[in-house]
Amino acid sequence: MLPSFAARALFDADTGAAVSPRRACTPGTRKELLEKLENWALDKSPNTSPIFWLSGMAGTGKSTVAYTICKLFQGHKQFGASFF
Repeated sequence: MLPSFAARALFDADTGAAVSPRRACTPGTRKELLEKLENWALDKSPNTSPIFWLSGMAGTGKSTVAYTICKLFQGHKQFGASFF
């Protein structure tokens, strides 16, 4: 069990929440970005950066993309950690 201060930082901490639960990307959207992120995450090359810097203005979907990738890798049993 995680300490209560960190439990709310899990990517799916708001699952079932009545107020603004996190949602994954709408099916069929952001395909190119999600594919790029998935390829980066699976790349075992020593030349691959350990950090994927996703940036953008507020409200452009960065958290939604991150949540979608977390769900994808959790489903493949390859999910390591998250902190939202």
